[in-house]
Amino acid sequence: MALMLYKAHIGFKSTFKVKCKYYQCCLPFLIVFAVRKLNITFLLSEEISQVRSRRTIPEMPVAFTAVKVTDQTNVGINQNILFEQVVLNEGNAFHPHTGVFIAPRSGIYCFHASVMARPQTNPFHAAISHNGVDVVLMHGEGTAYDHSTAIVVIRVQAGEDVWVRNTGYVTGNIVGYLYGSFSGYLLWEA
Repeated sequence: MALMLYKAHIGFKSTFKVKCKYYQCCLPFLIVFAVRKLNITFLLSEEISQVRSRRTIPEMPVAFTAVKVTDQTNVGINQNILFEQVVLNEGNAFHPHTGVFIAPRSGIYCFHASVMARPQTNPFHAAISHNGVDVVLMHGEGTAYDHSTAIVVIRVQAGEDVWVRNTGYVTGNIVGYLYGSFSGYLLWEA
């Protein structure tokens, strides 16, 4: 603190020598000003750290990304879309054989899904589902290869499920070859 005041004193001294020939009479005012400025800076940093401490940052990360490598044909209504190749699975909460993420801890999560459909007679519809309730929908036209993406931030309790499923027609045909992905991560515990 003394060093900071000294530096403030030197800085003010060089400024006021040019502007004020009565520097010695201004010195007590300058020191009080420097102390007040330091106190304000300290108080602001305390408030910022209190706001940051309100959010509980996860001790162990929860994050996953899986990609679609094989085609999935004749996907039935409400059938899970599988993402077979796991790229990342911190916390081991994603299960590639079922395509389901099971939250290990309660909190605010971000999920992203991307799916490509083959040309077919009907449009393609899919959803990111949370405990069986569709949170966000995806759509693809049936006349050509069509890619659809969705992202959502939701509150998930420990033990609850999140997955991607077909919500449209019985004959959904999903392209593999890394054209689809499903990702999620814990933003903060809540």
